[in-house]
Amino acid sequence: MKEKENKIELTDEYLLKLFKEGIEWFQPKMVEVLNKKGEVVGEKDIHFKHIFLNDFFIGKNLYRQKLNTLFNQRPWVKEKYDELLEVQEYKLANLAAFKEIDSSITKFILSNKHDWKEKSESKDTLEFKDFDLKNLVSFKTKKDKDE
Repeated sequence: MKEKENKIELTDEYLLKLFKEGIEWFQPKMVEVLNKKGEVVGEKDIHFKHIFLNDFFIGKNLYRQKLNTLFNQRPWVKEKYDELLEVQEYKLANLAAFKEIDSSITKFILSNKHDWKEKSESKDTLEFKDFDLKNLVSFKTKKDKDE
């Protein structure tokens, strides 16, 4: 990693390291929880809030415009980014499934950012059977006086 005027040169080596770090950023990192006496009473995940991929990249001063430029210049960067999106999708779905985060917000994010759709129970087409209208409805009429 080379620095020029407080800017990081985005070499392939640096970017590969960054994507590996991104995978680790999503993974749980458990630390011990201590009570006031200093005794271990449990564990907590300090990466619990590491849900949104853009949080990771913003923390690295890589904003959407810069990422889009990298995607165009080096297509492999987009492939690696998509892999991280898949990890994000899995983590969101998993946390919602176990009610660790609000499932309605998760549903909104998954449907808007990951193209999830609810399964529709209705069919798109209707089936019509052939029938004779006179057999469906019968009309009774009064006989005309002339008949």
